[in-house]
Amino acid sequence: MKQFRKTVSLLLAVILLVSALPLSAYAATVISEVNVSLKAPAASSKITITTQPKNTYAKSGATAKITVAATGKGLKYQWQYRTSSTGSWKNATATGNKTKTLSVPATISRHGYQYRCVITDGNGNKVNTKVVTLYVLGIKTQPANRNVTSGTVAKFTVSATGGGLKYQWQYRTSSTGSWKNTSATGSKTNTVAVPGTVSRDGYQYRCRITDAAANTVYTKTVKLNVFGIQSQPESVVAKVGYEVGFSVVVTGGTKPYTYTWQQYNSETGKWVTAVGEVLTVGLQNMLNVSVTKNTYNTKYRCIVTDAKGNRIQSQTVVVYKQTPFSITMQPESVAANVGDEAGFGVVVTGGTKPYTYTWQQYNSETGKWVKAVGEVLTEGLQNILNVAVTKNNNGTKYRCVIKDKDGNSITSNVVTLKLK
Repeated sequence: MKQFRKTVSLLLAVILLVSALPLSAYAATVISEVNVSLKAPAASSKITITTQPKNTYAKSGATAKITVAATGKGLKYQWQYRTSSTGSWKNATATGNKTKTLSVPATISRHGYQYRCVITDGNGNKVNTKVVTLYVLGIKTQPANRNVTSGTVAKFTVSATGGGLKYQWQYRTSSTGSWKNTSATGSKTNTVAVPGTVSRDGYQYRCRITDAAANTVYTKTVKLNVFGIQSQPESVVAKVGYEVGFSVVVTGGTKPYTYTWQQYNSETGKWVTAVGEVLTVGLQNMLNVSVTKNTYNTKYRCIVTDAKGNRIQSQTVVVYKQTPFSITMQPESVAANVGDEAGFGVVVTGGTKPYTYTWQQYNSETGKWVKAVGEVLTEGLQNILNVAVTKNNNGTKYRCVIKDKDGNSITSNVVTLKLK
């Protein structure tokens, strides 16, 4: 009982003592007699990402920078990467890998790599940024020079990396020419298809590639080599006893060229070696033929083969006794007012005179060509059809059929009469 009173008296004394102290002193006082200890609660810590990193577009050879902004106490950064969306995360070792900004060399091998940053505060709390992708604009496979024969198609292809790629193929006529955008098939894709014409022999091509961030790269310049005939032989008119020449000029391909002149044998229906003298002067290869009665209307051509076995053929030409029967001036469509007179004219050359002209108009009801209504007259070399313009002949189609003395026939273009 005495002990109990003693303990109570001690506690009351301690309470009176503590109540007389300031609060700070109270918090620091340890009451050893009753084994009581008081501590302040720990301050809370939170990491907040204020700016997430973004997908990054960079040109091969440049440096791509990926940045994060965050708040928190004692922050530490560790950037990580993976080679694809299914790859494993690894710590990056590039410049700034332990800072808020990572600097990555933009190489084609890193195109498509994904990145994130692990942020840790002083209390060991961690957060990850969102995952972003690095798009590197670069050329994996360059286009190559193309060697084609005339009449075929040359294709130039590029393989590139990057995000949101756009292509534009360009050409120039020579190494000193200005670059222009081509409109050939596939000009805005990674493969352009260029018609192999002789006029394009020696043209140069390249591709401009742009990504979603407007970064731009160009492929190397490549050349189109078209093996073709630059100058064709032409038909000739000659008299017996004269000598005529056919010539051909070749471009492109691989030298030396082999020339084979041929003539058509109408009896066997086969092409055989031409009878005549073959010689080469500069770029021009020629066949000289002595004209006889048997030479008339004989067909000739030249087969040219380059060193790699590519083969091209010239157009077929003929030795004529007189100029070939043909139309040198075609009639043209006319627009006129009612009451006017419309005229259509045609000029013919070659064949055997005299010529017979038959002007025709198309009957839309019967679907047949009938003799034209109008006045026909000849002025110099021109044969003319004059037509009185009425409402009824608006839209009427006209043509002229011409025959020479030997019965050869040719027909002009179809023309139309329209009211103004």
